[in-house]
Amino acid sequence: MEQELSTPPAAEAAPKPVKVIAIIMLIVGLLIGIGILLAFISGGITIYSVYGLVTASGLVATFFGIRKLKNWGFYLFTILTVASILYDIYLVISGKQTSVSGIFVYQLVNIAVIFYLWQAYKKNRLWLAGIAVIFLLSLVIVIYPKKSIPNPKVASLIKNQMAQKPTAAQTTKPINFKNDQLGYSVTFPAYCRKLVYIKIDALKDPDVFACYKGTDAFQIAFEGTGGAPSDLDNYFQNLKQIASGNGMQISEDRDYSYDAGNGQTIDGKQMKETYDLGNSHMKQWLILLPSNNKNSVLEFMYTANYESYDVHKQDALDILNSWKLN
Repeated sequence: MEQELSTPPAAEAAPKPVKVIAIIMLIVGLLIGIGILLAFISGGITIYSVYGLVTASGLVATFFGIRKLKNWGFYLFTILTVASILYDIYLVISGKQTSVSGIFVYQLVNIAVIFYLWQAYKKNRLWLAGIAVIFLLSLVIVIYPKKSIPNPKVASLIKNQMAQKPTAAQTTKPINFKNDQLGYSVTFPAYCRKLVYIKIDALKDPDVFACYKGTDAFQIAFEGTGGAPSDLDNYFQNLKQIASGNGMQISEDRDYSYDAGNGQTIDGKQMKETYDLGNSHMKQWLILLPSNNKNSVLEFMYTANYESYDVHKQDALDILNSWKLN
């Protein structure tokens, strides 16, 4: 009796909604890729364009995977979603993105797609734990900014180091400080000292000084935003939105004129903020100026307890007047 050849099982066909999702991913990936290439031609490559290009390539590759219900397509889209959520969290925390609600809705759509694909792929229940983690990470995007102030590194330094008074040897002469990377120099009174911590980004992590007078103290900080001087107005508006979103009270938000000497001035922005830090009610004066010779916007921040803000304001003005842009 002649043996019949067995027919291999046919590959499982993807449901129509999965095919639609795959096509949408292909279109989005192509659009992102085209936008990145155009940006590269006009302005060169940056770390953000590299990330966008990787995302675009991943979405195009995902199209070929999930339209045939390939496991790697599902895994790849999940990885892209996690990376996107972590990147959005970084943008919000760093103050480079203030449209939190838009990000949240976008990531919820991504998570909803993962839920649907999980059903279409008939994955085991272990994936529920992974999806729950993704959802919790997306919540951080909304929750974290509500509990922060525009400069969390400075807030942490105030809390952890302000109580550590300088020794007698540290209070004998003024401090002449210079930051060549950001292009500025400044002179501090003898009763101030620089707070020490590990800098991750030299152009953005602040130089922070704690100044002690009697039993009281105030803090001065300088930092760079890493953005182009031409972005100063947009950056200032973003700071105001972040501050308002965190419940901070903003006042005196207006133009600031910096005396560069020889009858020349540099136009900047300024505002004052009041907010709560732990059990303390704080007040901060923030000034933004375009850097003279660096691709950055410079920030000056004077921070003190609300009750002693006016007491030390002249001291802060003396330090501000010694601020020289190289």
